[in-house]
Amino acid sequence: MKPVFIIAIVAVAMIGVMVPSIFAQSNDLILILDPFPMTANEGDSIMFSGLLLTADGQYVISDAPILIKSDVPYGVDQSIAFATTDENGEFFTS
Repeated sequence: MKPVFIIAIVAVAMIGVMVPSIFAQSNDLILILDPFPMTANEGDSIMFSGLLLTADGQYVISDAPILIKSDVPYGVDQSIAFATTDENGEFFTS
């Protein structure tokens, strides 16, 4: 029984060595969405557009991915649209 217990301890201790570290970077940004239509019916295409700025509002962010998701409570959110900001920080998608 001792060899199995020792192998289990070594295996658990090695997990920290075997799993690579992942570092993330976050930035505070301002996302301005253009107004949506007042009404929409099922099946209508809705245009999402807007502007992405630095947190101080002084600079636009170009070539940034914009992902529009449908919030699913207690489930996996569904992606419904994708766009990339242009050289003016603007994006358009439906």
